[in-house]
Amino acid sequence: RPLRRLLAAFRLFVARGLVVAPSGPRATIFISRRPYTCGGAQHASVSRQIGNEEELLEGLRRVAAAPASATQASNRPFDSARDGELAMPVERHDFACRPYREQLGVIARTEVLVGMHGAAFGHALFLRSGAAVVELVAGGKSWRLFEHLSNMRHITHFRSSEHQLLLMNASGEYFQINVAAATGVYRRALATVQLPRSLLHEIA
Repeated sequence: RPLRRLLAAFRLFVARGLVVAPSGPRATIFISRRPYTCGGAQHASVSRQIGNEEELLEGLRRVAAAPASATQASNRPFDSARDGELAMPVERHDFACRPYREQLGVIARTEVLVGMHGAAFGHALFLRSGAAVVELVAGGKSWRLFEHLSNMRHITHFRSSEHQLLLMNASGEYFQINVAAATGVYRRALATVQLPRSLLHEIA
């Protein structure tokens, strides 16, 4: 509990120091991984890219647009919800060359953070308490770093690991995501962030 409060205080310290404000409506944020060149750094090859990213995004948006149950609809925190429909946009972002303050502006309005395992999940530190993370883990590996970080920030962490290496080339490695498995996990994450905040023991 003291560590959670310390991390929550650090989150606020950074947000206030950088004058971070949400850059848009609350949303599911999908983190894309692609080769990039910026600031003198060239990364022509990037690991853990998603070969069927468009299919996955379509699946996530289909889940987010599906009618919610009566209980979910009555509890969900999104002001734009009407008639039991989820009003959760799903946005794709690549943080590779974006200023850190701009990245935090996106994270400040994130309800569910989704993507392939990578450093961007360090942003779990700056999500609101009660948000959720869906970490896609390549090849069944058991990295737990971001799961532990999420737990320390009272962020619900979900893993989806039914994904296989598709190909490797000069641009890096590409994984075929099991869309049915990933969207099923996302559906559970979405239901979690719809709970009343009084049940999530908000500390920040």
